[in-house]
Amino acid sequence: MSIARITRAAAVSGLLICAAPVSVVTAPPAAAHTGLTGSAPDDGATVAASPARVSLSFNDPMDARYSRVAVTGASGRSVTTGAPKVDGRTVSQALTAELPAGRYTVGYRVVSADGHPVSGSYSFTVAAAGTTAPVPRPSRSRPASAAPSASAEADDADQSSGPGALPVAAGAAAVLAGAGGITYAVRKRGFRHGN
Repeated sequence: MSIARITRAAAVSGLLICAAPVSVVTAPPAAAHTGLTGSAPDDGATVAASPARVSLSFNDPMDARYSRVAVTGASGRSVTTGAPKVDGRTVSQALTAELPAGRYTVGYRVVSADGHPVSGSYSFTVAAAGTTAPVPRPSRSRPASAAPSASAEADDADQSSGPGALPVAAGAAAVLAGAGGITYAVRKRGFRHGN
């Protein structure tokens, strides 16, 4: 095998090795994650009267086949009635009439129409028993239990601003350094062999 062929093969191999990390560094972030965007009653809320239902809002449409909502009182007894109802991005669960005063925990596991599972829980308190109040539309605030982690917020920020100049510059520097190192090594080897 000639020196020229070895030189070309080494250069191509070196460039491929250097380019691989660049493709990882500059790859666009994954699509945003499905998440809870609001609830009624809100997380931590104290409501004056027993709500007729719990409503959960998400940032993607939900699949009714995989929507599960459980609401339990302090004793652990379920206070739901019937199956959850899905209307686009909102999942509602009817509650038994006349909830006693106390704290209630809402647990949910749903799957968006495009297959992303979401689960979580939060609680609210009923201040007075015996009266059923209409439930307002879910708020736009994000319940504390559904707050994104710092890494999820960073992912969202990366997605909205694109890959950014720093990863591109770092990738370009890595490719240039790799190519320069390979060129140097090949030329040095060539001079040692008398070429």
